[in-house]
Amino acid sequence: MKKLFLFTALFFFANQILSAQEAGSKTASVKNAAENITWAEAREIVLRENPNIKTAFLTLQNAELAYKRALGELAPDISFSASAGESLNGEVSKSLSYGANASLSIFSGFSNVNTIKQRKAELENAKAKYKRIVSDTAYNLSAAYINLIWGYETADLLEKIKNRRTENKEMIKLRYNSGNVDLGSLKRVEADVAMSELNLRKAQRYIETASIALLEILGSAEEEKILKPGEKFPDYRNRRFYKPNFSKQVEEIPEYISAYFENEAAQYSYKNAKSVLYPSVNFSASISNSNNDWAFDNMQTRTNLSLNISYPLLRFSNFIDIKSAYNRMEQAQNNLKAVKNSLFAESVSNFHSLFDAKETLEA
Repeated sequence: MKKLFLFTALFFFANQILSAQEAGSKTASVKNAAENITWAEAREIVLRENPNIKTAFLTLQNAELAYKRALGELAPDISFSASAGESLNGEVSKSLSYGANASLSIFSGFSNVNTIKQRKAELENAKAKYKRIVSDTAYNLSAAYINLIWGYETADLLEKIKNRRTENKEMIKLRYNSGNVDLGSLKRVEADVAMSELNLRKAQRYIETASIALLEILGSAEEEKILKPGEKFPDYRNRRFYKPNFSKQVEEIPEYISAYFENEAAQYSYKNAKSVLYPSVNFSASISNSNNDWAFDNMQTRTNLSLNISYPLLRFSNFIDIKSAYNRMEQAQNNLKAVKNSLFAESVSNFHSLFDAKETLEA
């Protein structure tokens, strides 16, 4: 019952922020230690401080840099060099030279193009994984915040039950002293009071546990603060939910997007591995000036232009690499299919659980 209600409540907190309300009367110890926090504040803090989100963002940045580096491979390599020297070997010999070199890969068996496409797919995969980390963290934040609300409202209810049972005990005690009830009735109500006090203490300890769980997601569990939510449970009984197109919905889930681009990257990796079967063509150019003295006059200029073509006749390891890349591509294709089937079944199950929870609330 609690899990069904929690699942329903998460839909509300993922889409809007309720107006701040007092969580009700608390025990004096909790009141004095509690620090107020609203849902809006929690969302802002988690995006800024959660270590998992920070790590995922850095991973995404590295994927972007890898993609940009692959694009840079299409640009020519240009270098400049200069040297001046003097040697003493019977007589003084001086030298001065400077020059520039440039090289460009014209064709490399489609290796550069496939590498760019592979890095692009890996970048999209990293984006999907980053969204999944943010989504999972948002879900955990919602669950932790709702658990905190539940802890306070449970403590409020148990405190009222304890007060009512205490009043009932005092009334039964007066009737016992006047001889109108037996000792068994008095002992039974005293046991009820003791049990209600125990349950209240458990609820108060749970508030601290829920606070630490929320602080962990916010990235500051070591502070050991007691938090107090600024919202209460909303009423979901009049909210409508419509059956989605599950096939289309699955394609928007980060796990599917990640598996899809992993498959894309594996295909380009396979094509990249096959690039060794094609010839490679490179163009290079250089210009240099040199002199047997430390003077820029009468420099001798040399230029060089070359077009290089190479083709590997036989290398056994290349065929092993191609076969390994093909197997990884097959694995990625099978994984994509498995992920899609799993997400489809999970989406249907979650939707039915949502409706079960809604009807349980309305019953």
